[in-house]
Amino acid sequence: MPLPPQWTNASPDLLADEDVIHSVLTELMPAEADADEVASLMGRMAENIRNGPLGILTSGGTWNGETVEGLRTEWPFSVRHAITIDAADLAWSPNGAQLLASIAAFEISFNGIADLVLCTRLESGEGAIRAIDLKTTGAAHLHANWAHPLLEAEGEDRHPSEVELLQDYRMQLALYTLALQRQEQAREADGRDSRTVLPPAILSAATGRLIAMTPEEMTEALQDLENLFATLAELALRDEEAEAAASACDHCPFARGDIRLCAPEGEPLGLRPEQEST
Repeated sequence: MPLPPQWTNASPDLLADEDVIHSVLTELMPAEADADEVASLMGRMAENIRNGPLGILTSGGTWNGETVEGLRTEWPFSVRHAITIDAADLAWSPNGAQLLASIAAFEISFNGIADLVLCTRLESGEGAIRAIDLKTTGAAHLHANWAHPLLEAEGEDRHPSEVELLQDYRMQLALYTLALQRQEQAREADGRDSRTVLPPAILSAATGRLIAMTPEEMTEALQDLENLFATLAELALRDEEAEAAASACDHCPFARGDIRLCAPEGEPLGLRPEQEST
């Protein structure tokens, strides 16, 4: 399936263009900031990115067996995710809990914008797609020429600090990956060609290095994201149950005044000390 024009339109490389940087800083920087210093840092980071894997790929070169076919910056996405559960919505009554509804699923909807999505062609001829998030961790150290673990990274192997950076943002990357998986699954269901979703990556602006998850890390992060969704669903249901219970007690005639004839399970009745013996 051909990529839409917004993915393939050629555009000039203005990443380090001084006029573009000046325009951005004029629009976004607070008046008290040192625009010249920030512009200098942005220029250094732009050169690092140009000389790194992303610069190679977007210039038509090959990196790690991949060649870019198209890309989107600030890629918007929206996903609805259903969590299968077995729960009930109950209401209090003097005769016991009354079933209002049986709940079989909990739907979580989310939307956002990914910094960059690359569509590439692998050496095998297979089409692929990957989410990339830009991080400026260590940029201040780069500008001041201070030591930072990320600035020590070199070679093809990931530095421990880069692995730690991936761990810090693994749920964000998993969310982007889930959105891409849903997109490609929808293409398959519609009988259209789909792309293989590759493990997500972080683009380090301080070094220009592209730090990708391994397939195993991606699978584990997606499973942890699923578990997180299930926990959020459970907590949301608990909040609703607590609100319903509180509302029931507020309206219950047996729970008013100094002498209360009902109390939460495991708690004493609300009697004064002199009343508890009568």
